[in-house]
Amino acid sequence: MAVQISGNDITVPRDGTFSRNVSIAGTLTYEDVTNVDSIGLVTARNGIEVGASPGVAASISVDGNAIFSGITTIGGNVKVGSGITLSPDGDVFATGVCTATSFSGDGSNLTGIDADKISEGNTEAEVVDTGSDGHFKVTTEGTERIRVGPSGQIGIAGANYGTSGQVLQSQGSGSVVQWATPAAWVYGTAADYDQWGSTTDVEFSGWPSTWQEIRVSFNDVSINSNAYMQFFVSKSSSTAARITSGYQTTSGQYGASGNASVDTATDMGRFSGTNSSAYSMTGYVSFYKFSGDIIRFKGDLTDKQFGNYLYSVTGYVSCDPTSSMTHIFFRGQGYSYDAGKFKLDYLGS
Repeated sequence: MAVQISGNDITVPRDGTFSRNVSIAGTLTYEDVTNVDSIGLVTARNGIEVGASPGVAASISVDGNAIFSGITTIGGNVKVGSGITLSPDGDVFATGVCTATSFSGDGSNLTGIDADKISEGNTEAEVVDTGSDGHFKVTTEGTERIRVGPSGQIGIAGANYGTSGQVLQSQGSGSVVQWATPAAWVYGTAADYDQWGSTTDVEFSGWPSTWQEIRVSFNDVSINSNAYMQFFVSKSSSTAARITSGYQTTSGQYGASGNASVDTATDMGRFSGTNSSAYSMTGYVSFYKFSGDIIRFKGDLTDKQFGNYLYSVTGYVSCDPTSSMTHIFFRGQGYSYDAGKFKLDYLGS
């Protein structure tokens, strides 16, 4: 059948070959085309597929989805709506929230983002590295609270790493944690009083105001007369500052025969039954901060000469709460020590 022309329509019942240009002012409808070169609008009603089906290399569906299985090269910007723009030089501009499962890089070229810091208002966590002092710090309400230093040390409110032996101590739910020195014993050196009658009072001092327990120990101590071993607490080194009233002291001696004698005193702490110059006494007295202005004491002695006796003392004394106990005096009723050693240890914080 030949080409039919009817009015403005041309019908070609078989294949047509055109050796020159073909111009179509209206719509061109076709089912299979080998090459398309169009300088105008191309409309594909059911989508576009590039490559042989199945497994096409690219596909654009009628609802606007685009799938590319290979490399896509775009010379200009890529825009997603009005919120995201990808520029040819690699910059990314986003006006909304960026969510990522991971991040790699130093972030130095991200405009408006500090990759070394996470912040919300005036609270932040920040990594700092100056080359020699790399550290991590946490700031709340505009003030640095915690720091991890370059050697792994923990800092409080900055580079405050405490000193050797200190521990972190809570100051309560509304206060800043602080470095604190834990309670520990400080041990003194034994002092020899083998001076044959030249020392009437053995004086002790030197503990901090934060003391919790003071322990005075003695070994083979003797007095050059028949006198009780007794002691006073004091607010200074002055004899006049000794506290000589307000004691509640109970002392006793307990021997092998099972008998016991008890003595009380309100003017001093005293070991009852130690009043013999032949005794050589070994033992201790401990002092404790009890509460408020109360200082409690407890001690035991044994005699080297007559070792089957135990001398004990217990009690407390009221000390002026406006001043602390800074001194302790040991004496033998005004007589002198002629032998033995004394030693002071204390528990402080």
